[in-house]
Amino acid sequence: MPNVQRLNTPIVPPLAATPVAGPLAPQTPVSPLAAAESLPYESPDSARLGSARGQALPSVSLDQDPPTWSAATKAQIRRGFQQGLQQYGISPQELGQVLKRYGISSLDITEETIQNPAYADEFDRIQQELDRRLNHPTLRSLGQGRAVSSDGQFGKGSVQAVAALRDALRGEPIELKVTPIEQQTRTGCYRTVEAMLYNVLHQKDGSPEAYTEFDTRDRIRDQDMANDQVYVASSENASGRVSVQRDRSMLMLDTVDEELEAGRPVIAGVSYRKQNGKEYNEGITDHFVLISGRGYDEAGTYYTFQDPANGKTHQLRLDPSTGRLSGKGDMVGTYDVTLVQKATSTESATLERYQKMGKVLFSQGERSAGIQDLQMMLTAMGYDTKGTTGAYGNGTATAVGNFQQAHNLPQNGGSVDTHTQASIKSTFQEHMQANPNQVMFRRNQNTPQIGELQKILTRLGHSTNGTNGAFGPGTERAVKAFQTAQGIPPSGHIDNRTWLALLAAAES
Repeated sequence: MPNVQRLNTPIVPPLAATPVAGPLAPQTPVSPLAAAESLPYESPDSARLGSARGQALPSVSLDQDPPTWSAATKAQIRRGFQQGLQQYGISPQELGQVLKRYGISSLDITEETIQNPAYADEFDRIQQELDRRLNHPTLRSLGQGRAVSSDGQFGKGSVQAVAALRDALRGEPIELKVTPIEQQTRTGCYRTVEAMLYNVLHQKDGSPEAYTEFDTRDRIRDQDMANDQVYVASSENASGRVSVQRDRSMLMLDTVDEELEAGRPVIAGVSYRKQNGKEYNEGITDHFVLISGRGYDEAGTYYTFQDPANGKTHQLRLDPSTGRLSGKGDMVGTYDVTLVQKATSTESATLERYQKMGKVLFSQGERSAGIQDLQMMLTAMGYDTKGTTGAYGNGTATAVGNFQQAHNLPQNGGSVDTHTQASIKSTFQEHMQANPNQVMFRRNQNTPQIGELQKILTRLGHSTNGTNGAFGPGTERAVKAFQTAQGIPPSGHIDNRTWLALLAAAES
């Protein structure tokens, strides 16, 4: 299971100017308002506003007489209140719970109280507190925030504001352990965050076998890559500011929270906004980051993210009014989240298979002496690589895949990882012992392996007239001399028996 760190901090810390009696205990993400009614509450005003149920307010001594509202005004407030309840999907009981949960007020919000002018001052204060939270300077610095008017009348706008605060309660603070990776190429942001995601998912984070920007797609099957996306942004203006749909934003937040609670980071696409006339704009989605945590502070709800641009950690701020996530990252300007993308295959069998996979060493399109070694061993064991030139082509990929399948090894697109390489070498050792007369090298061949054997023969006192890998008459004479000394029939070819004897002599 990925490393999930749950933070022992309150879900919604109160603003400094809005004291409550003691810290608010973290709530579960399933029902963050469940314990709200039992929370102690201390009014920020000098006068006590009443009991925990908010029923004693009319007895408070006020400096001036409360306003009087006409029947028409009360009816207008009531209609707006009812419209707000229906439009924003919140009940009067929830309104009161949210206000208590944030330490704003203990007043019961009902059709009776909202039409009672004796509560106008309290409603005015509630509206001011809502404005401070929904229009916080940190949000405004990101182009977020929503002003809440304070007129002492708790109508549709006030219901909308409280509903926004309710939606900002996203669950307990949580932070996943993610080792940041800095992208090495200009366009490598997506593959870099993909590597960070699967390092956590496959328990390779911080290990020598960790995925990188360059090998993740060679090591993970396409059908197991992240492709479950939720799009949020619908358009973008000239300054790079995206338009978001609130229903899509809430679906995005639900997706992010569900994944974080399951111990899985989430890939997020972001758009840059212009800053100081500078812009790096490549469309609605310009860059990718990895969301790895969720928390709360005085400015509200934030999500931590890893930015591959410089490999640093930053915060995306939640605008409760719109559901928009925005923040500052390693690149110029402000980031707006345009989409989120979660891992696809998370069933235990798939995860276990990838946990057993090592770091990719060789893939198609590459050429090296190490590949030539593997080709020689695979071919000798009956896995035809269609040549032993050191070039990793389709034939080698097919042979590697067949070997992996036969030995119950994870198959990753025909690439050779550390586990596959070790298995090929150990299996070939067994093959050599079982097939001592199989000829591996003979005159007129030229390979790096022959060069290594020439060095061994030379150190043992059998000159090959060079160690360049070319099997000529000098090497043939040296092989015969070594075979005679070892009691092996002097064929002049290097068969498995001779090869094993050379390796044993070199070690001794």
